Formats: sequence, C-alpha cells, structure tokens
Amino acid sequence: MKKQVQLENIMFKKLIYKYQRLRLNWLKHYFETPYDKTNKEHETFLMKLWSSVYPDQELTSRVSEQWKLLGFQGTDPATDFRGMGLLGLKQLLYFAEAHTEEFRKIVFEQASRQGEKEYPVAVAGINLSRMLCDLFTVDKEVVDENGMGKIFPILFDHNSAFDEIYCSTFKLLDFTWDEMQASYLDFPLVIATVKKQVSDVLAQQPATIASFNRGIAFKSKSSLADLEEEDPCDPKPIKVLKSKTLQEAISWVKVNKIDAMKEGALFIDYKPPDKMKKDLPRAIFYKLNDAATEILFSVCDGVIPTDFTSSIKLSDCKEVLIGAAAPMFNKTKKADEHIASLFFSLILKDGNSADFLCSSRDHLINWADGLKLLIGHKVELPETIDTIRVLYEAEIETKLIDLEGLAIPNDPPPIPPPPPHLHFYYKDTHEPIAILRARSRSLFKGQSDQSASQATSFPQSLLPFTTSTTTAAAASHSPTFVTSSNTHSSNIIETQVQAHTPVTAPAPA
Repeated sequence: MKKQVQLENIMFKKLIYKYQRLRLNWLKHYFETPYDKTNKEHETFLMKLWSSVYPDQELTSRVSEQWKLLGFQGTDPATDFRGMGLLGLKQLLYFAEAHTEEFRKIVFEQASRQGEKEYPVAVAGINLSRMLCDLFTVDKEVVDENGMGKIFPILFDHNSAFDEIYCSTFKLLDFTWDEMQASYLDFPLVIATVKKQVSDVLAQQPATIASFNRGIAFKSKSSLADLEEEDPCDPKPIKVLKSKTLQEAISWVKVNKIDAMKEGALFIDYKPPDKMKKDLPRAIFYKLNDAATEILFSVCDGVIPTDFTSSIKLSDCKEVLIGAAAPMFNKTKKADEHIASLFFSLILKDGNSADFLCSSRDHLINWADGLKLLIGHKVELPETIDTIRVLYEAEIETKLIDLEGLAIPNDPPPIPPPPPHLHFYYKDTHEPIAILRARSRSLFKGQSDQSASQATSFPQSLLPFTTSTTTAAAASHSPTFVTSSNTHSSNIIETQVQAHTPVTAPAPA
C-alpha cells in the first residue's frame, strides 16, 4: 500500500484518497461521540487510563481529586472531554498503553512540579488531539475540483499511524515546554509552536512514522538514553542499524576527546573556602598518555611541564561525578554555582578522589565525558550528547535515504540451497599463451614436439596452435617462417601468439 500511494495514476489516487477518508471517518466518529458517564465502555476506557499510570494506587471514588495527578482540570474527567469527545480519551489511553514508561515519566514529572512551571498532562493531550484533527482534516474534509483532498502517505505506514503521530507529538510538546521554560499562561504559545513544527514536517510528505519522528525529534534528544531508545515501529534490521550507527557516533566522539586529553590542559588546584590558604591556588597540568591508560600530571609554574611527577591509572578509576554531585560539595551547605559548573571529580576504587576545576567549559566537556567514555560509562553533559546526536542523525539520514517508504522484513531472506555439484572449470586465457611461448622456445633448442608437450602437461585440445603432428589439411593453412637465427624465430612466434594467430612450429634442426 505504501508503494501504491506514490503512483501517479489519477484514478488510482482517487481510490487511495477514498480509502484514507474512510479511515479518517472512524476518527471523526470518535471525535463526534461525546463522553458518557453512563456508558460502561467509556468508563472502562477511563479506568484503564488510571491503572496504566498508577497500577498500585486505587481511586478513592469515581469523582476524586486524584484525577488531577493525571492532569485533568477538575475532579471529574468527563468535563474535560467535552471538546474532543471520546477521541481525546482513546488517544490518551493509547499513549499510556503503547508507550507506558514514557507516558508515566511525563505524568510523574509534571505532578512533582509545584507552581506555574507544570502543565496539565491530560488537558494537553486533548488539545493535541484537536490540533492533529485540524492538520489531517479529520472533522472537515477539504477537496479540490476533482473531488479529491490531500493524501497523507504516513497514514498507511502503521495500523495506528494517527495514534503514533499523537504520541510523538506529545513527546515534542513535553520537550518544547521545558525548552521554553514555559508557565501555565504560556500554554497557547507552546501549542502553537508545536503545531508549526508538526505542520512543517507533514508538508514534506513523510512516508513513514520513523521519518516523521526524525523530522520532529532532532531537537528532543536530551540524554543518551533517549538516543538509545528503540522505535517500536522500526523493523529489526533498522533497529540493528540504528544501534550500530549510534555506537559509531559515540566512538567518533570518544576518539576526539582522547585526542584533546592527549594535548593536555591546565586545571586549578581547588580547595573548599574553609581550607583555602592565603596563597593563590596552584595550576596543575594534566595530560593523557599516548596509550590512553594513565593521566599524567604535574604542578605548572608558568611553563608547561615536559616531565610528569605523578600519574593516575584509569584502571584504578571507578566513576566520574560532575558538578554539585562531586564529593567535595557534600560537606558544604550550598555549592558555588560557578565553581560547580566547571568542576568534576574522578572517584578511585580505593575511595579517594582526584578533583578537577576546569579553566573553561570546553575542558570540562572534553575531560569529564572523555574520562567517562574511557572507563566505560555513559556521557551526560548536554554538549557531548548534542554532538553525538548530530553525528548519529546525519549518518542515519544518509543510510536510510534509499529506504524511504520501503517495507523491510524483520527476518533476512532464506539462503538458497547448495548447487547439485561442485565441479567448476575456469579457463585462464593467459595460461595457454605462456605455455605456447615456453614450448616454442623449447622447440628451437632442439627438443622434440612430444617432449615439449609432456613438459607442459597441458591438454592438446586447449593449446591455441597446431603441432607438427597435425593433419596435412590443418598444416596447409599454417604460415611458414624462414629465419636466420633461433632468437629471431622465437620473437616471430611470440608476435603471432600475441595476435592470437594459430602457429605451426617448424621441425627441429
């Protein structure tokens, strides 16, 4: 079906559009069906939504303040569905059941916030349903003079394509809310921003859910775990390709950071204020050795040292703690924000730590995350994650560009059966020529034709010349050479061989 959508036949396109309209009409049916508290099916959907997010917490009553934990405005969710009917509830339920962990994470994060920095999750979801209905013309069909409207190839990629688009858009909204540091009064602006971005991606006519996600999610990867998360819509080969490509991107970043650490950098020998001496803090030069197994360091007195007095083996390192998480700040009531933003500690297996106060943000990025990669831990600084994301997504776009809209099976094609026998023959056209040259030289040295044939051990039927034992008829068509020396005769024969002309060798003298 995905291939057929791209056909140019106008009659066939009309049929495709009609089929698309039938699918959208189902959505329109749910959109126009008001939520009914007396309908057992409707109430079952609502209870499933609650239990999907809070499986271990029961509702105290049907009308309860607990509904506000899910982001409803009041104690009875039925009042919030008046604008979208049953479709608003069904899409919330789809997100909660198909992407449970992601939906829970959003709900729990917003429920934990206090003040104006939170947004009502359920209400936001209902608004997104309304927005997508407008973009896909669910409730209002728009057609041209031929009676045909816009075809959305993406709707044919997945049985629940509209709901999957909803889930991706919801995650985009959650990311945009945090990026804009929005408050409750900014909610209309956030919705408008998300709608513009989704509309721009849909205008590019994405053929798959995966391509739609790539279009809207290039800004929404805030951690390495987000990049590693598999898209359930991807077939197994694509998941393997993405995983391999991500590891390649991480390897590229690791090599870059190792190179930076090998060049070395100056760090400040920082001490807490209560332990600071009157003297200015010392500068220490740290450098990764060529084998990337040790950190070499020495005090810097204005000149970059070439001989290092101390070292730390990476095999003795346990973890890297960045910023206020470093143990030095555990003893202070409040960490200095500027110091913490440039600080990290290398925790050793014996319980000690090496503390690093970087002279710049770039040094922190290269060293803190570089050391994390060297000891086998995941990076966490946003600048490093963004670099990995850019490399990963650019490489994925390149590798998948020829697969757009193609259905990829989960399993590889079957291996064909072996051939009936293994008797193969390869005729090397250069070998007979080499044999001919050797044989011609042997003839002029006085060897018999028979002995030369035995010396070559090559089938006579395959030799590209006629011997002296050939029939008279064959010999009559062969050229005769009159030469003054053996060397000259040999050269003539070699010339004839290069021209692939059958040659009759003269009898030996």
